Amino acid sequence: MKDGKRIQLIHGKTLWRTALALLCAVVCACAAGRAVARESAAEREAKLRAGFLYHLAKLVTWEKDRFTDDKAPIIVGFLGDAMPELPDYFESQAPSYKAQNRDMLVRRFKLPAPDADKAVIQKRIGEIQRCHILYVPRELERDIQKFPGLFNARGTLIVGETRGFAEKQGMIGLEIVKGRIVIFVNRGNLKRGQLAVSAQFLQHAIQVDSKSEGAGTGQKNSQERQKH
Repeated sequence: MKDGKRIQLIHGKTLWRTALALLCAVVCACAAGRAVARESAAEREAKLRAGFLYHLAKLVTWEKDRFTDDKAPIIVGFLGDAMPELPDYFESQAPSYKAQNRDMLVRRFKLPAPDADKAVIQKRIGEIQRCHILYVPRELERDIQKFPGLFNARGTLIVGETRGFAEKQGMIGLEIVKGRIVIFVNRGNLKRGQLAVSAQFLQHAIQVDSKSEGAGTGQKNSQERQKH
């Protein structure tokens, strides 16, 4: 083979390898970009919901005996791990959060297995009931109905992610529509828990009553979250 042709061949291979390397880099960059976009969306939602919970703690009235003393923290419980960004972010901000001159403390819980020993179930429910605010992701809005004792807690504000949850046994439902939170409040369920929220808060909420029509909302929205 002549030297000229050999040089052209080597040069051609070099260009091909360079182009292939660049193509791989572009593909990897695009994949990484999509992953970051997904993470950013989850983080944005977490920050939005965390901010709401923080301000909500300022607007709720608990009976005095729900706290051991005047310095006892407001305990915010997060159920399950369907959206870990939310408790992670809230916990990272908790040192700077104060509501009603109280610190805010994060606790994470999992529901007990329905077929677990009765003593185990009662112990877990008792632990969860110590929360002042309990956040229930939409993925667990149906499962939590299997433990009616959780809804009998005095002074535990139970917050879900759908209107349907508020129309069942939840007290507040938070739906995000076009980047904004839509609030649903069940005042009957608040009264059951011996809780009150400010009139200012109620002015920005849609009030709902307990009924059965919303039973499937949590499952539907769970499927929508999984798609994204």
